[in-house]
Amino acid sequence: MMKVKVIDEEHEKDLEIKDYFVKAVNQLIMEKAEILDNLQLIRTTLCDKADLIKQKEALEEEINVTVEMTQNIVAENARMAQNQDEYNKKYSSLVERYNKLKEEYDSICSTISDKDAKYEQIGRFIKVLKGQQELITEFDESLWSSLTEKIVVKSKEEVTVVFKDGTEITVE
Repeated sequence: MMKVKVIDEEHEKDLEIKDYFVKAVNQLIMEKAEILDNLQLIRTTLCDKADLIKQKEALEEEINVTVEMTQNIVAENARMAQNQDEYNKKYSSLVERYNKLKEEYDSICSTISDKDAKYEQIGRFIKVLKGQQELITEFDESLWSSLTEKIVVKSKEEVTVVFKDGTEITVE
């Protein structure tokens, strides 16, 4: 399915989106070597998770300690009589700490997952671009679906093809 964002409705009928795509892909192919070099660097840098994994592991440890502390005070409360106001303060404090840690942990896991998805997406883009040896002469549905994020039509003279790697090519 083609994703086209038309900004100038009056020119919508005059446009042949497929022709703009062909021109943009051919420009991409002509600059392939440079784009592939840049994509490898971007993929390595943008998708680096080393620090996030360390943070995730540290949070896992802190969460485990907090859970253990919570279990210990619950067990102690069940075992011996104690001031319930103090117990509730400790318990609430530990639960609040756990919730904050868990929220941060979930956020980091989500970021790691996003980086993994981006790494795979760029990898697929690189593979398709590497495999395209010749310029194209007509619209290719498989190239469209594997390379193109969207086309932005501002006017008949200003059409931008946005590729899945983030590259934007304005076609005339």
